[in-house]
Amino acid sequence: MNSGFSIRSQNARGSFVKNRLRWFILTVGVVLGIWGGAVFAEYCWQYVDNFFAINPQTWECSYAPPSGAAAGTPSAQRIIDEHANWHCINGWLGAAGGVGSGPAIGDAGYGLAFLGMHKQMINDFDLLRDSIPSLNRIETWDPNDFPLGPNYNPMPWGIPGNPQPGFPGAGVSNITAGAIAGGVCLVGTGRSGDGSDPATYTPCPGCTILQANFRAPPIGTLDNFASADDVGNSLEMLWHGSFHNGIRGSVDSNGNRCNDAGPPQTSPRDSMFWRAHKALDDVHSNWQQLQPADIMIVLDRSGSMTGASSSGSLISKMDAAKSAAEMFTELVEDGQGHNVGLVSFSSTATSPPDLALTPANAALAAVPAALAGGNAGGATAIGDGLLEAHNHLTAQGNNERQAILLLTDGKENRPPCLDGTGNGCNGAGADIATGAFGQTQICAVGFGDASTSLDEIVLRDLAE
Repeated sequence: MNSGFSIRSQNARGSFVKNRLRWFILTVGVVLGIWGGAVFAEYCWQYVDNFFAINPQTWECSYAPPSGAAAGTPSAQRIIDEHANWHCINGWLGAAGGVGSGPAIGDAGYGLAFLGMHKQMINDFDLLRDSIPSLNRIETWDPNDFPLGPNYNPMPWGIPGNPQPGFPGAGVSNITAGAIAGGVCLVGTGRSGDGSDPATYTPCPGCTILQANFRAPPIGTLDNFASADDVGNSLEMLWHGSFHNGIRGSVDSNGNRCNDAGPPQTSPRDSMFWRAHKALDDVHSNWQQLQPADIMIVLDRSGSMTGASSSGSLISKMDAAKSAAEMFTELVEDGQGHNVGLVSFSSTATSPPDLALTPANAALAAVPAALAGGNAGGATAIGDGLLEAHNHLTAQGNNERQAILLLTDGKENRPPCLDGTGNGCNGAGADIATGAFGQTQICAVGFGDASTSLDEIVLRDLAE
């Protein structure tokens, strides 16, 4: 799946959205993707050990899958297996180590794949956490949030101790580790940190502060990176390994430690893996916010768009979506290299697009003009609209950062389909392949009732 197109208000140079955007998002419809605070990652054991892999691949590690799944059956892999296998296929354990078939660290393509894989893991875990009322999303852990000194970056969340024979006592308790039953430190006696009392936090003197070149201006020089691939390779070489090794080597006030954060076959079971990787993902997102973007608006003009935008409203969903497209265009900053285009769809997508990619300042007039001739009618070919937009971005886009804003009210019922298992698409055509949109970021804005007219799951997964 592609990276989520996070639309956020930013003041940094190059941001294509101005400060009114949050109001725009809350006003025009339901954004299928959730912001929110975060608390902790106490379900990480259950998630990585029991949930099936997102994108399983042929097993290339020299050891058996840590979940016990059959190595020759990718469909049986769990999240913990997928993470381990990715690092066997790629990086120092991969091509450079003579084990896997993927690129080595520093090679072209490694950095982008590294960022994408971990972003997918974070997004998928966050979606699971969204479904659990007691949980919030994963919180970033940045050592620079704490004063410098011997305990400059204490880790808020611990991991319970291993109670198996051969270890001194039961180690750290679930309460002290801020955890629920069901998971323990596999190698070690655990680590304290209940997530609320700083006295229980474990310092990480071996963790490296995020360097200035990974911080956005004016604090740092993140804008100096030429590509996301460069960002990913540099993070891997200069920071990623340091927090893995720092976490695994940290000792709490009672002399307890847990080695699980080190090896890729166990590290996702440590709650701090997720919080440190969220900080890594933030670097990628912040870099993206500094880049000029090519953006295609994809507008649904199927027959159902003639319906009211809300109960009792005199404004149709079509008119509301057009207004949203115009407002979005107004919010795109000019003079920063951004371009905006438009594709609409009903039973099929417009080809060529209603509006080719146009510089932001000229798009202020061009987008309303292109929208003026669009009338609602016909079926709903969301996949065709997205593919047409993506093909145009690929052929005509000048910027590395490319994005699609989808405005729709319905469930797809014409091929090619995002999900061919139902909603009128079953048997009507092949699914659009996973990864068909590459690194294009997608945001989906839904108009109408998510329980009746919108296919929330498909759109949410698309924007994931």
